[in-house]
Amino acid sequence: MLKKYLEKSSKICLILFSIILICSQNLNAGDTRLLAMGEMTWAVPDIEAQINLYQIAGNTAWLKANDSLNWMYYTTNSRNTWGSLKRKWDAQKNQFHYFCFSGQKHLGDNQIFYGEIRYNWDYRHDITNAIEKNPYSGDPFVLADYTKGDITYHGPEVFAAFNHLILPSLWWGVSLRYNINSGLKDIETEPEIICCEINASFDLIYRLNSSSTFGLSVKPYQIQNITKLVKQKDGQSPTTKRYRGEFEYREKTSKKDRTAVYEGYEIRPQFAFNNNNFENVTFLSYYYQWHKLYDGSTIRHYDGYYQAQRYGFHSITQVNVNIKYNSKLLLEYHFKYTDDWAKEPLADLMFYRAFDNLHKIILGGSSNIINYPLLAAFEIHLLHRYPRQNDYIASKNRNGAITDFDIRSGLEYHAAPNIDIRAGYIYRDYCEDEIWNHFGDFSGSYVTLGAGLRFNKFELDASGNLGVLTGGADAVNSGKSRTGLNILIRFKQYL
Repeated sequence: MLKKYLEKSSKICLILFSIILICSQNLNAGDTRLLAMGEMTWAVPDIEAQINLYQIAGNTAWLKANDSLNWMYYTTNSRNTWGSLKRKWDAQKNQFHYFCFSGQKHLGDNQIFYGEIRYNWDYRHDITNAIEKNPYSGDPFVLADYTKGDITYHGPEVFAAFNHLILPSLWWGVSLRYNINSGLKDIETEPEIICCEINASFDLIYRLNSSSTFGLSVKPYQIQNITKLVKQKDGQSPTTKRYRGEFEYREKTSKKDRTAVYEGYEIRPQFAFNNNNFENVTFLSYYYQWHKLYDGSTIRHYDGYYQAQRYGFHSITQVNVNIKYNSKLLLEYHFKYTDDWAKEPLADLMFYRAFDNLHKIILGGSSNIINYPLLAAFEIHLLHRYPRQNDYIASKNRNGAITDFDIRSGLEYHAAPNIDIRAGYIYRDYCEDEIWNHFGDFSGSYVTLGAGLRFNKFELDASGNLGVLTGGADAVNSGKSRTGLNILIRFKQYL
């Protein structure tokens, strides 16, 4: 019996792989149903877009209540962007691909297990100087050299979650994500970058009554990036640039390993309310990160320290307007305040301080069209940030607004009992105060497409998008553009 199941699974994987090879040459990129409909978030009713504590707040204690079925997913995704519209340390061309197996199994009436295994390929072409994987993360430390080349990262990622009902009104859950990958720059200084990330979550939910639910999540994590610097072909040690901020750096000639360790946690108290006409999830968050940077392995030579604190508020409300046509309205608000600083290791002097206020509002809705097997949806996304950065070494104090505006629209046509066809359109307009000198202003649009096939025990979904963003006339990257082409194919098997 096991042999037959393995043979059947192997045939399914071969069929899927063949479909992927054929379709990936002609289709675009995105996610499944909602991404094909203009990359909707929560405006469209969907099993994967429910207003609950698991999907909104990431609380695994609601995993069993989220979905009552057992299933397996086989997923492949390819995301690609290229063009001259980019920041200084960004790649000219990005290709990110992964293949994933995931599954959910209910273990009796009170328990559930979810697992996911995937393998990632991350190709970054024509990177100018930057060596580290995320040079635009919150900390001001950037490791660079004097070359322009390609870096390829690849490695596995594993995620597991477990949920248990203790009492009729009390749930607990736990999850763990482990990701390790390595990258190698194909040109001198030929560094190898090894990245290891562990994220955990400990969750509780208490249901006060049929409408009100309270939750709490504690999410510790650790990230370790090791950069191995090797002797060059001419016998010399590599010379690197150690940035402290975006403007000032010091040179160092050494082949000692460089280690960056990020440790921290996030705490999320949560509340959910739902009845027949109204659904809401609201949560607060406190995020803390401590970052230390040093050379050497046995003897550590510290290069600096960084602390990040972020306070957040997130609320999503969905209202049922018309039951007959399944009409819904969506309102989402997200606020985040950031307070970061960095110090050098010898005299413990602060050389960098940053603050950020972020507000994001989403307005949207969806409805079946009268007398037609057609679902229409729209969303308006408005993000406003006002970051402030004080670089004491470079004597630069910068502050200025950044706004990001999206209009998203989507359609789903129920062509047959087991066939759905989807399409969408996205318009984006990004404005950046010229003080930042990153992207400048740009705008552009994306077209999304997709389809779904439904059977008794199987579902096959494909979706993608294609679009171009172009720099504004007065932008830092005036006349430059960036193209995106993405595709995702997913096969679902009910168990």
